[in-house]
Amino acid sequence: MTIFVPILLLVVLVTVVLLGRCAYLLIKGLGSKARKNALMLAAILGAYAVALIGMGLASQKETLALGQIKCFDDWCVQLNSASRQSNQVSIRLDTVNHARRAEAPDSPHAFIVVDGQTIPVQVPKLTDRIEGGSTNPIDVTVTVPASAQSVGFLVTEGGMPSGLVIDDENSPFHAKSVWALGNLTRP
Repeated sequence: MTIFVPILLLVVLVTVVLLGRCAYLLIKGLGSKARKNALMLAAILGAYAVALIGMGLASQKETLALGQIKCFDDWCVQLNSASRQSNQVSIRLDTVNHARRAEAPDSPHAFIVVDGQTIPVQVPKLTDRIEGGSTNPIDVTVTVPASAQSVGFLVTEGGMPSGLVIDDENSPFHAKSVWALGNLTRP
């Protein structure tokens, strides 16, 4: 967990408190004080939004090599091999649970990246629960256009609220870490 998760939790807590305070002040007929609290809340949320979007825009795309591991807390994915036959790309990956107890990943999604276009892919067993300290091998075959020059593979994990965490890969405009498969030879 990064420092940005507690910051998000603090912003949520402050938002709830200030909204409650604004409601209380309005009920008491103290509109000017409620407005000051609302402006304070708007400033806090605005600053957080600027940081969220700014960090996303400032992030750098990372190209992962075959065999390189990508972790999401205790759950990791490692793309071990890839080969291409005409318009079929065969990928061998492992999902790994580094935790002591069995876990299922939080909303994992897989994509094939073809010439810069990100296309969702169904990967069987990607969402499966994995015993602690275990590895789950997965084979997947994906169809790509025969003319594709650059091919990559992307796995993301985490639904909401990970998209609201500053510097999370799922946050707005954040660059993604993609395994490059672009130099696969075409027969």
